[in-house]
Amino acid sequence: MRKRVCLWTVIVLLVVGLAVVVAACGGNSAGNSSTTLGSAGVSSTAAGETTTTAASGGTTTTAAGGGTTTTAAGGGTTTTSAGGSTTTTEEETTTTVAQTTDTADHSAELRSFYPSTESFNNSNWATLNAAPASHLGAAVDVTGQPSNVAVDPDSRYLTWTLTVTGTGGEQMTALCRTNVTIDRSLLTAGTPVEVKGLVVGVQAADAGGGPIIYAESVQKAS
Repeated sequence: MRKRVCLWTVIVLLVVGLAVVVAACGGNSAGNSSTTLGSAGVSSTAAGETTTTAASGGTTTTAAGGGTTTTAAGGGTTTTSAGGSTTTTEEETTTTVAQTTDTADHSAELRSFYPSTESFNNSNWATLNAAPASHLGAAVDVTGQPSNVAVDPDSRYLTWTLTVTGTGGEQMTALCRTNVTIDRSLLTAGTPVEVKGLVVGVQAADAGGGPIIYAESVQKAS
């Protein structure tokens, strides 16, 4: 009998000791854990979902179903579903294009390439607007309202849309572009300007098909 009591005592002590060891190792009924991965970042698991944060700041989240979402430190995200389809979303960035350092007036070269004796202003602008390809090289001296001022990323020329009002009240648009030094504030002042230059091209049909003007000078409209 005494041997049996000793045996049961040993068994009870073993069970208690095992419970203490489990508790010391951090086991719990919820199944959540947090592990530090040093320079690689931190990985945490909760309710079956794992999020890993890289040292660079990006994160990768793996859902319980197997899909993953990766967010780069710069803000773009790539989401892969458990079925294998992938969607990538890039963070929108704004790029400022520097204007060209070539400020030489190229109108003489352009006139030699497109010889013309024609000239257009607001009174006969409708004729030019109807068929600008037939009037390449023509001189222009026109007043209009500038808008959409920007630097073209390819040529690095300053560009803007000029809305021209004809004598009949009709409104037409030209694309002006230049590399010569002008007072850019005139284009954003909200008031009409006078542009002098020459016709060097035609806008695409979806842009209205009006003329493209190489601007030699820009001044506030009188």
